[in-house]
Amino acid sequence: MLADIHQVSVTQADINEQQELLSTMPAHADATPALTRLSAAGFRLVTLTNSAAGASPTPLQNAGLQPFFERAFSIETVGRFKPAPDTYRLVARELSVETSSLCLVACHLWDTIGAQAAGCRSAFLKRPHNAVLPATGRSLSGYCRA
Repeated sequence: MLADIHQVSVTQADINEQQELLSTMPAHADATPALTRLSAAGFRLVTLTNSAAGASPTPLQNAGLQPFFERAFSIETVGRFKPAPDTYRLVARELSVETSSLCLVACHLWDTIGAQAAGCRSAFLKRPHNAVLPATGRSLSGYCRA
């Protein structure tokens, strides 16, 4: 998408390099303390990704964050990408909770809006180079606090 916007061609070698870099990215400095606090407060932590289940080690393992999560969910099981409601229903069903009990935390606004549309709560984490898009007409009042 960014290559199209900036009219830059992307080769397969570029894609392979990007995938390698993404799979070995370190965690943000505040990730471990935040996950530690959430775990200590009794929150159940899982992941839900649009990516296919991959080889080990996973990006979360490489970043040292895997121990915080009880399960890793992929859309492969339902065969539909987020924000399809089936993806969130799968997680709720597997965890034996209501979809409305789930809170998706992400740095991508489309993930948080998609989760809300499926009946979940969500929390948007602002990082450098991302922001809430005010054109969405959504209020932050519906977001849970992370």
